[in-house]
Amino acid sequence: MKFKSEEVQKGLDLIHPTLKSLCFIADEFCKRLGHEITLTETMSDPEKDKKLGRVSSSHSEGRAVDIRTNDLPKEVVTKLCEFLNTKYKDMGAISIKSKRRITAVFHDNGNGPHIHMQLGKDYIDSISNKVKWTYPKHEVKNGRSSKSPK
Repeated sequence: MKFKSEEVQKGLDLIHPTLKSLCFIADEFCKRLGHEITLTETMSDPEKDKKLGRVSSSHSEGRAVDIRTNDLPKEVVTKLCEFLNTKYKDMGAISIKSKRRITAVFHDNGNGPHIHMQLGKDYIDSISNKVKWTYPKHEVKNGRSSKSPK
């Protein structure tokens, strides 16, 4: 797995542990097809979300990551999304547009085409008694936080 920047790499330790595992699963899936993923966004903050025109708080809540697609063949992008949305569909967030649960979506929200991989709030809440983690309640700047999620 590669990272767009050191900031993105540091953010990997701040996201929900289930999502972190999905990142490694996605990378292994692509490696079996002869490719490696590059994460371009992990943890964010509300200020950055607003600047980028994001419609949800999934990145600043540690529930979403973005995967670069311009270095992956179209068929790999399609297969990866299909795999994640089939095998891990119960984990995904409910799409604002389609009202369906989606774990991975290929889109261009104005910041370039990429795969947005996400966990639903309801999924995180349903496993909260099994996974020691809380939503970030602190500001995250440059991939660093003043407090680490529990």
